[in-house]
Amino acid sequence: MRLETTGYEIFKTLFYMEKNRELKLRLILDRFSAEVFINDGEQVMTMVVYTDLAAEGICFFADGTVNMDVVKYDLV
Repeated sequence: MRLETTGYEIFKTLFYMEKNRELKLRLILDRFSAEVFINDGEQVMTMVVYTDLAAEGICFFADGTVNMDVVKYDLV
């Protein structure tokens, strides 16, 4: 898994998986933190992210085939 924000990159290796096994990730992201829930909470990762305040987007990268649903919530 690779998380990238504008001008700053985070690389994090998760746990070992058998090849071709389905992996379910739920990511909760904001400008200053990222939380990753793996396979409905089998493992959880939290990190502080120092995002440039001028950043206006996010990119996701993966090796292989990915099915992805993205939902953006605007917080007031």
